[in-house]
Amino acid sequence: MSIASDLYDTDFPAPNPRSVAVGSPALHGAVSLPTPRDAATRPTLPGVLTLASPAHATGIDGSTPAVPPPAVTGPVSHEAHRAAVHQHRAEAVHLGDDIAELSARIQAATYELLVLIRAFDEREGWEGCQSCAHWLNWRTGLKLGAAREKVRVARALGALPLLSDAMQRGQISY
Repeated sequence: MSIASDLYDTDFPAPNPRSVAVGSPALHGAVSLPTPRDAATRPTLPGVLTLASPAHATGIDGSTPAVPPPAVTGPVSHEAHRAAVHQHRAEAVHLGDDIAELSARIQAATYELLVLIRAFDEREGWEGCQSCAHWLNWRTGLKLGAAREKVRVARALGALPLLSDAMQRGQISY
């Protein structure tokens, strides 16, 4: 049984001691472990602190911790682990919310792109090319099949106002 299962009556994995989010309570009680690569070649993620090199830690906003955490040679306490699990879950919920929000914005932007494609196609702005899809392929790098699909959907949205409105609000995806 892990420490998490003792605290929560379920079997959650213990946090990875090699990478803990900056500002995490587990950081203060974690043991520094050797890493398979040196700090210069080790890949990093924004907002993640590698415990073997706390001096190089940066937060997502580029900030550095004001005071490095004290070195602890013993194991992480139950309270510190519990706080780290709660912090980890809170961060995951926040990231999930950010993903959902960005996804809705991308869907709304895709709708705007389709509206522009329809207007461009209606005005035959692609003159000199074989079709609007060929122009999209040439100008934006879309594969020809994907460009044809976008043109078909853009044309269809003009006759489907309910679908068009839902797509504009980001409620449905392309």
